[in-house]
Amino acid sequence: TASTGMKWATPTAVSGPTYRVWKSGAQSVSAATWTKIQWNNEDWDTDNCFDTTTNYRFTPNKAGYYLISMAAGTASTFYGVIYKNGSQNSRLYYQSSAANDASGSALIYFNGTTDYIEYYIYSTATANIAAGTENTYATGIWLRG
Repeated sequence: TASTGMKWATPTAVSGPTYRVWKSGAQSVSAATWTKIQWNNEDWDTDNCFDTTTNYRFTPNKAGYYLISMAAGTASTFYGVIYKNGSQNSRLYYQSSAANDASGSALIYFNGTTDYIEYYIYSTATANIAAGTENTYATGIWLRG
């Protein structure tokens, strides 16, 4: 009871969207060009917030802080970057050698209505983004409001 200093309350917002997407099939990346990764498969998308057919972006329907990650690889030197609302937000990694995979993550706030992210790669040479659920994937999870 409140008289003892303890009061029970129903928690607000105990869960939110989470997803894991990946690429099947190679995607060409031109040299010295920012290229959006076209995520075309989902392992899950709990709140149907990831578009894997048109814009290849995550637009969460719940405001809060999200842990966003990505892993990818090409046969060249490359950057992996998150764009938020059309502008660079977080450079997740820089891979300075060819034929390697790299990964990274960032904590990003979303307003739950209009904010969205897209994943990009910048390669120093024309190459293909590695394909397959174990090679090129992205994840996101709502942490708190």
